[in-house]
This record gives sequence, structure tokens and C-alpha cells, in this order.
Amino acid sequence: MSGAPLRRQLERAGLLLAGGALASRLIQALAYALLARSLAPADFGTLALAAVAVNALQLLPGLGLGTALLAQPVEPRAMARSAVTLALLGGGVVALLAGAIAWRMRAHGAGPVAPLVALLGVALLFQAPGAVAGALLDRELRFGARVAADVLSALAYLAASVTAAFLGFGAAALAIGLIAAAATQSGATLVQARLLPTTAPDLAALRTTAKLGALVVAMSLLQWLFTSIDLVVIERRFGREAVGCYSTALQLALVPATALGVLSGRIALPALVHARRGGTLTTTAAAASGFRQACSVAALLAAAACALFTVAPQPIVALLYGERFAGAASLLPIVAIGAFAKVLGALAGPALLACGRARTACGVLLAQVGLALPLATWMPAEFGVAGVALIFSAVQAGACIVAFVLGARALALPQAAALQAGLLPLIAGVAPSLLLHAWQPQGGGWYGLPIGMALLVALAARERRSWHTGGSE
Repeated sequence: MSGAPLRRQLERAGLLLAGGALASRLIQALAYALLARSLAPADFGTLALAAVAVNALQLLPGLGLGTALLAQPVEPRAMARSAVTLALLGGGVVALLAGAIAWRMRAHGAGPVAPLVALLGVALLFQAPGAVAGALLDRELRFGARVAADVLSALAYLAASVTAAFLGFGAAALAIGLIAAAATQSGATLVQARLLPTTAPDLAALRTTAKLGALVVAMSLLQWLFTSIDLVVIERRFGREAVGCYSTALQLALVPATALGVLSGRIALPALVHARRGGTLTTTAAAASGFRQACSVAALLAAAACALFTVAPQPIVALLYGERFAGAASLLPIVAIGAFAKVLGALAGPALLACGRARTACGVLLAQVGLALPLATWMPAEFGVAGVALIFSAVQAGACIVAFVLGARALALPQAAALQAGLLPLIAGVAPSLLLHAWQPQGGGWYGLPIGMALLVALAARERRSWHTGGSE
């Protein structure tokens, strides 16, 4: 595939994925808004604690084969059926293991959390084969099928979780929705990819892929550690309701990062792999230009959301979740900074993987975990949940920026250009509100919001001119 047709195809895919991601996130936001009227913050906290145990198991069924197949320089379809078989077998084993963990937890008095662990284990049975099929669709640039699966999954979550909450299932309603979403998405992607398990998996063909898959699993494990220890620390120091408010704020702040991560994760890596294999994109100016433009667009969109979360956390939380979740409002601006940095990290990951720097990515993630845990543990209790949230947000921001610079270097993009593309939108969008709030605490931030948005529009216009002039600006 030549450079120009590939670029046009990726541009169309970007618009399609953006629309699909927006639709899915709006459906999920509607689901959480409805659930917040039926469930208490402690219910959300209970699910978050159950997910700590299950999310570690989530890494095992697929063995990282989905991402590894996506990054392979050779055509992966011949290996896909074997990968689906292994993923399905692994999912069954992990679901049984989750049931055993739930039984042990119940025996040790973790009554409310244990049933949710068992339910979330059922979702793992579906997720792993769906991840392999989804990676194959991404590799074949069949993004329309992926969008359809995502939207169907969001609708399944909405219907199942809200119905279960209405019937009085409590916190279990959240897990039931996740099971429905996982089953729907996995089934849709397997059908679209035309994949079935095989009774004779070719383990020898998967050997090379499994090596990269092991690195992917290690990276995912480190990510799980980082996104779990904050919940454990907060629950032990401040209680389960504090976990509910914190996880609610974090989930809201991560909506833009998750939506943009769909774009970067599904387009960046297959685009780099296709173009490098075809000889149209190497670690030269072409790669650097595409990476810089993608970073600039993602940062502009994420900065707009970050500015809103910084200036208007109270009305946003009150509108979406109601007064019972008012404690999440003070945490939203703090976690929003880390969520913005996560957008840059999501772009750095594909760049490092495509350039054979998976070990570098693992090193950054290891340093992130090793720094955040002691700092959060030593944070004085008088700073409350906000202090722990600040530690994790700041450490994540630092790690993502380091990974972003390393990814840019791997693609031969000057560091100054990378940092300008990634950080200038955040400064432009948020700084006016912060400065005016410091000058006039009563309402000053609101006056800075339109100024920040105008600056972001100006940056977007400059970026658009840069595209038309070939990136010369």
C-alpha cells in the first residue's frame, strides 16, 4: 500500500473511530448517570476494589497475543485461529481462578467484594478471544467493524447494568453490565473477523509472537499495578466511600483519554507497521511529521476537556452523578492533569513498540510504579484523598512525558518539536483560568475558560495550515 492511499484510508478511519468513540462514551456516560441515581458511592467503590484483583487476571488469558499479532511485520491471519484458541482456553482457566479467589475472599470476610470478583471473572472468559479478533481487524484496517462492536458493547452495558440496578442487584449491577459488554464485543469482533477457534493450535508459529506478547503482558501488569495501588491505598487510609468518589472522578477525567486512546491505539500501531513494511515510512521526517501531527490533534482535544474539568468540576459532577458524589468534584481537577498526560503516553506506546523499544516502555512503567507507591504511602493523612490523587497524577504525568519524548526520539522527531506539540495545548487551555483564578478567586477561572478555548482554536487553526503546507509551519 503506497503512502498517499494509506494516509487517506487512515484519515477516514480516524473520523470513523472518533465518531464511534464519541457515541460509545456518550452511551457509557448515560449509563453511569442513570446508575448514580440508583447506586451509592460505596457500590462503585466495591466494584473498584473487586476490579483490583480481577484486572491482574485479565492480563493472563490473551498472553498479550492481540497486541503482539498487531505489531508483527508478517501477515498475522495464519496465526490468529491458534491465538484465539489459546485465548479462549486461558479465559476459561482465569474465570475459574477468579471464582476460587472469590471463595477465599468470602471465607476471610470480604463479603461485598467476593461476589463481584466471581462475576468479573466471567467477563474475562469473553475478553481475551475478542482482543485477538479485534487486533486482527485493526491490522487489516477494518475499523468500521471495530466501531460497530464498540457501540454494541456500550449499548449492552447500558441495558444490562441499568436493568440490574432497577431490579435491586446493587453493586452487582455494575459487574453484570461489564459481562454483557464483554460478551457482546467479543462476539461481534469474532464474527466480523471471521475467526473460529481451532482444535489443533500451531504453537510453533506462535513462539515468536509469544516473546513480544510476554513483554506486552509485563507492560500491562505494570499498568495494572499503577492503576490498582491508588485504590488500595485510599481504601485503607480513607474508606470505601472515598474510593467511590476517587474512582468516579478518575473515570470521568479519563473519558477523553480513553476515547483518544482508541484512536491512537487502533490507528498508530497498525499505521506504523503497514507503512514500515511497505517501505513508505521509516524513522525519518515522514514518521516524525505524522507522529507530531497526531500528538498535536490529540493534545488539543484533551486540553479542552482538561480545561473544563479544571474550571467546572462541581457543576459537571452534580449534573452527571448528583449531590451524593460531591466529594469527586474536588478530585477532578487533580486527576485531569494525569489523564491529559495519559493521552501522550498512549501515543508513545505504539511508537516504542513499532520501533522495537518494548523494553524501554517497560522500564518507564516500572519506574512509575516504584515512585508512586512509596510517595502515596508517606503522604500525610491531613492532605486526605486529594494528596494521594496528586501523587499518582503527578507521577503519571512525568512518566507519560518521558515515554512521549523517548517515542519521539525513536521516530527521529526533535524533542523540542515533540514537547511543543504535546504540552503547548495544555498550557494554552489551562493557564488563563489558573492565572485569573489566582488573581480573582471568586469566578476568575470562569473568565479564563473562554480565553483558553480561544487559544486552543488558534492553535488548531495553525495546525490545520501546517497540514496544508506540508508541515512547514
